[in-house]
Formats: sequence, C-alpha cells, structure tokens
Amino acid sequence: SGLLYFLCNFYQTIVFWSPMSAVEAERYPHKMPDFKGLAPDIARDFQRLLLHNQFTLSLNTGQLDRLPSIIQDIDAWLKRNEGEIPEARILPFLHNLLVAEFIMGDLAVAKKRVREIQNLPNRKVREDIRDFAQLLQAVLLFEMNDEGLDDYLLRAGKRHFKNSPRDVEFELLVL
Repeated sequence: SGLLYFLCNFYQTIVFWSPMSAVEAERYPHKMPDFKGLAPDIARDFQRLLLHNQFTLSLNTGQLDRLPSIIQDIDAWLKRNEGEIPEARILPFLHNLLVAEFIMGDLAVAKKRVREIQNLPNRKVREDIRDFAQLLQAVLLFEMNDEGLDDYLLRAGKRHFKNSPRDVEFELLVL
C-alpha cells in the first residue's frame, strides 16, 4: 500500500504541474479511487494530499469561487480525523485557510482562524505559522476597525516578537 500511495502522490504532482488548464487538471485527481483498502494512516495522508492539491490549485490559479467548498471539505476532514492528525500537519492547513479567507475578504472568519491557530496546545510546533497568525491578527483588527482589543493584542504581539531569538524587525514594524 505504501508503493500505491507513493505512485498516487507523484501522479497528483504530475497532474498539478502539467501544462493543461486548471479546470482539466482538477478533473484528474477526482478520477482516482478512494483507496478504502489502504491502512488508515496512509488513507488519511492520501486524503490530506488530495485536499491540499485541490486547495492549492484553486488558490494559485485565482479560482477563489471554488475555495469555499474546498475549505468546507478541509474543515470536515480535520474534524473527522481530530486526534489522529499531528499539529505539524494541521497548522499548514489552518495557515493556508487563513490566507485564503483573508484574500477573499472574509475577515471575521479569518479572525476565528487566527484564534484556532493560537489555541492549538503545542506552542513549539510550527512557530512560524503561529507568528504569522499573530502578525495577521493585528492586520485583521486594523482592517475590521476593531479597536476593542487593539492595544492589548498589539502590546502582547510586540512583547512576543521582542523576546524572539531571531531578527523580527519586519514584524515589529507591522505591529
């Protein structure tokens, strides 16, 4: 089953990067069977790959009208597999969904997505995504004219980035 997953992974990559149109390329991954005969962890990773590629294809080709249904599928998949997916796999999805929701102008949902990222318990996993979420939170508050928690969250953000071991000049400028 590992070999089958490996082949399917490359098949999706070929479809994704081929010179065909985005609409045509999107049809091919849907032709693949559901692979219910695979071990649960491999089937789950295969589904992750399918969802990721559908999302990436739509976002990178500017087909934003397709994103809401894909986002619903991803949210449902994450919920169905809660407790089975490590945070290192969850956070990239949440990050990409946050970016898409921000780009689509759904600021209230993006704000909820920031909280979802911040509330995951293991603070050491994907600190880059957590830092991005904290920074985007300030941008969201500004865009939404939300002055209720502005000062508190901005001070917390500045404090967080000032204690960072890496160069955070850009982050501090944004805040």
